[in-house]
Amino acid sequence: PARPTEILLDGKPVTLVDLSRSGAQICSAFALRPRQHVRLVLRRIEDPPVRVTARIVWSKYEGRTSAPAYRVGLKLAAALPYTAEELLPQLPDNESPAAH
Repeated sequence: PARPTEILLDGKPVTLVDLSRSGAQICSAFALRPRQHVRLVLRRIEDPPVRVTARIVWSKYEGRTSAPAYRVGLKLAAALPYTAEELLPQLPDNESPAAH
């Protein structure tokens, strides 16, 4: 996304970095481990949220910032019902990102 976008991962806010129909990249303030299974919720402005399960494929600690940050790659269990181009405009802006 061109702007910071907050989504929920197991009920906790994370920042969406990249999204495709089969995967996503996020930044998280909390540690996530490869092979861990998680639930994503993409809250939309006007429509019901999109919910999907995913598996963490890779996780990288980025300790260069003042707060701990983890960059994480996710493989979605099922393809999203929308393309990223269709879905991203439906997601609300995030005024205070969880992490960068």
